[in-house]
Amino acid sequence: MVLAACLGAVLSLLVYGGLQSRHDQLVANYFARDAERCADGIARELGEPLAPVRALQLFFAASQEVTDSEFRTFAGGWTPKCPHIDALGWAPRTRGPDDRVRFPVSMLVSRRHEATLRGMDLASKPECLPVLRRAAETGNVIATTCFSMENTEADGRVFGAVGTVGQAGRTPVAVGAEASPAGYVFGLFLIESMVSEAVQHAGVQHMSVYLFEEDSSNSPEPVARYPETASPNVPWGIAARDDGAQWRFGKSFTLGDRQWRVEAMADEEYRAIRESWLPAAALAVGLALTALLVGYLHLILGHSHRLERLVAERTRKLDSISRAAFDAVVMMDHRGNVAHWNPAAQRMFGYTADEIMDRSVHETIVPHRYRGRAAEGMQCFAHTGEGPVVGKVLEMEGLRKDGTEFPIELAVSAVRMSNQWWAVAIVRDITERRRIEESLRKDHELLKDMLSLHERQRQLIAYEIHDGLAQQLTGAIMRLQVYGQLRDVKPEEAHKNYEDGLGLLTDGLAETRRLISGLRPPVLDEQGVVAAIESLVEQSETREGPEIDFTHDVQFDRFASPLEVAVFRIVQESLTNAIRYSQSRKIQVRLLQKDDSLEVQVRDWGVGFDPEKVDASRFGLRGIRERARLFGGRAEIHSAPDEGTTIVAELPLVEKVSHNLQDNGQPNGDGL
Repeated sequence: MVLAACLGAVLSLLVYGGLQSRHDQLVANYFARDAERCADGIARELGEPLAPVRALQLFFAASQEVTDSEFRTFAGGWTPKCPHIDALGWAPRTRGPDDRVRFPVSMLVSRRHEATLRGMDLASKPECLPVLRRAAETGNVIATTCFSMENTEADGRVFGAVGTVGQAGRTPVAVGAEASPAGYVFGLFLIESMVSEAVQHAGVQHMSVYLFEEDSSNSPEPVARYPETASPNVPWGIAARDDGAQWRFGKSFTLGDRQWRVEAMADEEYRAIRESWLPAAALAVGLALTALLVGYLHLILGHSHRLERLVAERTRKLDSISRAAFDAVVMMDHRGNVAHWNPAAQRMFGYTADEIMDRSVHETIVPHRYRGRAAEGMQCFAHTGEGPVVGKVLEMEGLRKDGTEFPIELAVSAVRMSNQWWAVAIVRDITERRRIEESLRKDHELLKDMLSLHERQRQLIAYEIHDGLAQQLTGAIMRLQVYGQLRDVKPEEAHKNYEDGLGLLTDGLAETRRLISGLRPPVLDEQGVVAAIESLVEQSETREGPEIDFTHDVQFDRFASPLEVAVFRIVQESLTNAIRYSQSRKIQVRLLQKDDSLEVQVRDWGVGFDPEKVDASRFGLRGIRERARLFGGRAEIHSAPDEGTTIVAELPLVEKVSHNLQDNGQPNGDGL
């Protein structure tokens, strides 16, 4: 009983430790998921204020003169759409009495800073100058930053977005110069409110979230934090610290012209509410009921596995969504014009968002042969929300800006917006996949041909053994049996049968050596590829056959065994084809070493042929190319009718190592 109790206690402690470790890992995974949701929500929330600033750019660019009432009507319409707007304004370029360029705020819609901002010269404010310069330098890209308006704790920080309208000169330069913009539109937004709403919308509690504006400084201060009780002196780069790294998370994103970073830390309450009583319960039950330990472990581990599968499944879904961001996402309105164009679409098709926005998808990225059917399908889709490509995944061709076509995978979904049917298309470039499929198809065909050739070679060897070696051995056995029967009765006749049997055995030995030489010449293993090729040339020369000239220039006696076999087979196949088909009176074989590669040349001056017209079922030339390719080299076949044939194969050089010593210093064969 004591032994059983001790064993149960040890097993219970081991189970407790394992379950606690699994539980800690699961909680860490939950934290990473929650923190990433917060970061993505903040990125989306900060991205929304760029829309009213961009709209103001377009508003002023499209109107020659805008009155204050028109501005209030247009800008005021954004307040319900973006509740975090603190101010929207317009500052035209003017010149003061001192002939200095100024940008006074002339039109403004504001909740808190009406008196402070109206008439203020943006170019005279130190906190405004950097963002104005960046807006002027980047052109259409909206410049963003965070700063304090009144330098008071009550007002806090605001998120500023600034865009330029028109240019006084051709090249944007620093504010105050002659080539500064014609004016600036700007928006101020409540940064703390935006961060708070994003975190609350993510549904995450007991977590401190910080927003940083990345710049050249080594340790910037957070521009916003949640909750308000979070420490304002959090160090930069908390997610990269080693202590408690599983409870820290950081993610960067680009907004306008700036890099922003969200960092999150789990509070003690976050970890405390996720503590589980299961490990402790497993320990208690194991100590009290040792006999039920196996069954209890089965239940607990089964529950842990289900939790792991659930977390893994959700993680895979999040990964799939993240990977989809690398595909092109294109939104079209009911007329088929582009309404959204993500950076992946720009990289894929070559059009920038400004170039293709409000242009017809079917006239830009759809090949000419599909445009008629695409236009008809779009007319039907605009009325019914249905079409031949909606709700399906199709493979077709897309058209880049430069006019080249490439294979794509297309998935289109219908979206109801403003009582009209819009379409969202996910486009994936499958050029690489098509190339791999074609390569696999060719490799599959090559494998079939190689297996077929191998089987034919085995059949040929079987025939040669049956018709040659087997017959000789059978005759020898019969002669020796007769010898045994006549040895005492007819000694002379018995001796003759004995001599005949020895002759048959001698012929069988010669046949065996011939077969072995055909499969793998012994000289190749004993003396190397140079001696093997010399032997092959000597065996191939006949009185009526062509003259074969073999020269070589190599620095080493031996190469790696697989390389020697490949070189020998390439020469053997090339030489056999030249003797059999070329009708040339001379054949040249050369083996050259060039730095780290080995070049094989076999040339004849015979009738030649057209390599493009060789039957695909003839594996000889294809086998030469594939042997070179498998070694990372290449083989080229140059031939034409009545111009002879030259086969050149170049393979990476792998020298044979003469002694491969083990750790104890003793030789371990030749090795490679």
